[in-house]
Amino acid sequence: LFKRHGGIVALNAKTGETIWADYTHSALTHCSPHYIEPYQQVVIGSNDGIVRLHNAKTGKKLWEFTTYGGAKFNHNRDAGFGEGEIKESFVYDEEHDYIIFGATDGFLYVLERSTGYLVKHFKCNFGIWATPYLYKNKVYFSSLDKNIRCVDLDSLTIVFEKNVDGTRIFCNPVVINDRLYIGTNAGRLHELSPETGESFGYFQTLERITNAPIYNKNTNLYYLPTYANEIICLKRKNDAGAHTS
Repeated sequence: LFKRHGGIVALNAKTGETIWADYTHSALTHCSPHYIEPYQQVVIGSNDGIVRLHNAKTGKKLWEFTTYGGAKFNHNRDAGFGEGEIKESFVYDEEHDYIIFGATDGFLYVLERSTGYLVKHFKCNFGIWATPYLYKNKVYFSSLDKNIRCVDLDSLTIVFEKNVDGTRIFCNPVVINDRLYIGTNAGRLHELSPETGESFGYFQTLERITNAPIYNKNTNLYYLPTYANEIICLKRKNDAGAHTS
């Protein structure tokens, strides 16, 4: 609704009753909240470029963090959108106590959960429209600058960055059975080494891939949605020398 922007609401899962709500976001909110189970906290981002950490039970706001692009947000001028929007969600690294996310200003942010302090940031050439993925002390993230990157969380350094096919990436990365998968606007689902970024092969669809595949471990089948409103069911070849699905 006009001049009504974003917020977050906590509901009773059994009754649907509203437990608490925060409607104070100054911009539209497209980001999905992320629940941090060990501390019973929830983190949410908004198009104003602000990250808010709440007590999940009471809704009490514990801290706010503003992205670089979000610092330029003007409520009257920007009409619900900004330069440091947080479009997707977060990952929580319990070992280091980090909250990690990307924003449309092109930065991946690593925050200290307890304080919201900026530990490290990594700059891409264009915005990040995907949720990072945590795997074996590394975080993987994609960007509209056509690259997928891997960061070592012990050293906070880039392990690899790879342009897989020269097209933009909106898709979340995912690791399945020790293989890294990323979909691109070329309609390709790429299979990479999560350690080095080495390419093992790809599956070609007829449309863009903007969502990660889902894997059923009981059937060994992969389910891949595409921008053509279709879901493709795949089975990976068993031959260890032929990695393409």
